[in-house]
Amino acid sequence: MHWMLVWDEDSSGILSENGHKTLNAFRKLALLGHRRYVASLPKKPSVKGNVLAALLDDSVLLGVLACL
Repeated sequence: MHWMLVWDEDSSGILSENGHKTLNAFRKLALLGHRRYVASLPKKPSVKGNVLAALLDDSVLLGVLACL
């Protein structure tokens, strides 16, 4: 799971430890939403491809948010 959670964390400008923990929780929540959305589809795309599709298409993003 670690390779999926590394979203340029090293170059973030957050200095507090609580900020890093909070963003880590949001990243895990986003990954959970994408995994649930991919599991609900008849044709299963990759999670990485689904993240990109959610960035480009609002309907995919709304589908991911509905799965949370």
